[in-house]
Amino acid sequence: IGSQIVGIAADKLGRKPCLQVCLGLTLALDVGCSFSKSFYVFIILRASSAFFLGGAFGIVLTIWTEIVPKTKRFKSLFYFALFWTTGTAIAVLDAWFMDRHDRLNYQ
Repeated sequence: IGSQIVGIAADKLGRKPCLQVCLGLTLALDVGCSFSKSFYVFIILRASSAFFLGGAFGIVLTIWTEIVPKTKRFKSLFYFALFWTTGTAIAVLDAWFMDRHDRLNYQ
């Protein structure tokens, strides 16, 4: 949903300002997540952060497509998506290991 709404705003207001707003709000909302004292506040802040991150992804993908030459566009977008997905998987695994760090037996 974020990429569709932010995409319309980026077409009207410009990609760079919308990208800056999306990344700034993502950062602010994620910092808010780390200080939230309620689970429901955490969920609302995290969902809002995901909304703006989805918008930023769409803008970055569009800018990337415009910069790369047409002959190398497919390969470039393939690697872009591959590294984005790999980074997300690493973040999930990192969070999973961090959650279990107190249960590991260090001897």
